[in-house]
Amino acid sequence: MSSTEHSDRPLAIVTGASRGIGRAVAEGFVADDYTVILIAREPTRVALLADQLNARGPGRGVACPLDVADEHAVLEAIQAIAETHGRIDVLFNGAGVVHRGTSSIGDADQRRLLETNLLGAMNLIRAVTPVMKQARSGYIIDVASRSAIYAKAGNGGYAASKAALRAYGDALYQELAKDGIKVTTLCPSYVDTEQSARQLWLPGDAKIPPLDIYESVRFLLALSRAASVKELVIDCTHVVAHGEQYI
Repeated sequence: MSSTEHSDRPLAIVTGASRGIGRAVAEGFVADDYTVILIAREPTRVALLADQLNARGPGRGVACPLDVADEHAVLEAIQAIAETHGRIDVLFNGAGVVHRGTSSIGDADQRRLLETNLLGAMNLIRAVTPVMKQARSGYIIDVASRSAIYAKAGNGGYAASKAALRAYGDALYQELAKDGIKVTTLCPSYVDTEQSARQLWLPGDAKIPPLDIYESVRFLLALSRAASVKELVIDCTHVVAHGEQYI
């Protein structure tokens, strides 16, 4: 991870930054003049994204290849970020994996779901919270899923990991308010990413554009300190209008 001098530019950490929702959110933060720490497991992809973002202005994107499920590596990385940049304003927990199955899901797949979707987010939160508490400000945004609220057959393992993240966020929302830290859990429906590509019954242009997720983030960050949003459900209009089909 490269270093920069302390600056007045706000800093956001984005996990799952190399693709899909995370990439769109990282690009949105840079457009809004943030420095963005790009966390993802694929070193090549995250380095390429950092180069592309830095073409818009030096120091805007900082590559940080990392597996969020590695607790010790996460703690070391966050400590280095705090020391280098002097601040952490936003944590966007966008890293996630999908494995189908409920009663049939294998142990290895279920463990990977929990390690990435739940424990990975918790690792980041535990690491950034002391920095935000010291500043008495900050925003933690977790990406759960509509599946965290409305689980469906054949997808119970994934829904369980996201429902647990949603419950964790609910408690965190209450716990950190006294420290000046806001917490919101996003629960989007089908977003137009690689992960939703197998939903062939739903046309691509009917899925939620990843940029809409950043527009939701922008809305949250624009609210006054007096307003808090615990949870934001972002439904797919086509599904609301026509009902959901299963494959």
